[in-house]
Amino acid sequence: MVFKTTNPVSHAKYEGTLSNERNHILFSIHGVGGVKEEAQMRFLDIIPYDKDKVFGLWMGIDHDAKPISGVWLMSQEELNDEYAQKLIQSKTSIFKQLTLGINEST
Repeated sequence: MVFKTTNPVSHAKYEGTLSNERNHILFSIHGVGGVKEEAQMRFLDIIPYDKDKVFGLWMGIDHDAKPISGVWLMSQEELNDEYAQKLIQSKTSIFKQLTLGINEST
């Protein structure tokens, strides 16, 4: 599936693909119209887990062209920024060898 989106803050335009891999939803996006950025996001598939909020990981580059990644939240309902940030912080774990992951135990 192909999609188009716009960053609501910077108004940068992106297009990308949506695919599925082993119960994960994968988003791959790249900038259009002079935006030279790419990013990938991976979420647990919402449907088999019957959840209204799903956490995932994203990876891309920052404005200095250095690798960057973090936790992303996808929700079926609109969330305010403060609540979304608290949810993301509650699920973020750094495992041994500085591997970033999602804590599913809470």
